[in-house]
Amino acid sequence: MRFRYLLAGGIALGIVVLDLFTKRLAALNFQDGYVEVIPGILGFTYHENPGAAFSLFSDGGSIIGLVVADRIFRGEGLLDGRVIDWIDLWWIPTFNVADMAVTLAVATLLVYAWVSR
Repeated sequence: MRFRYLLAGGIALGIVVLDLFTKRLAALNFQDGYVEVIPGILGFTYHENPGAAFSLFSDGGSIIGLVVADRIFRGEGLLDGRVIDWIDLWWIPTFNVADMAVTLAVATLLVYAWVSR
């Protein structure tokens, strides 16, 4: 059981580090414009998101700031920062590595719950 907790913690730490690293790269490389990777499908950009995952709850204010810890380091005041989104797929709002990880984790839990019934 201890190995499972260590593995989960290691994966979570890896995702946090990868997310912060890629957001920094996006801030350095994509602020000047859109980089098209696959025409009409995938591109990289720089977008500051005041909301939560996939730009949801953009009018959430400080409540969103309490939930999304990344904002603490980016705002002028307490909990008023914006999260950097940089991956742009044509059918969904711009997102980042953390959004992807949360989505995959929820999908995995749903599949596990459905299979283990």
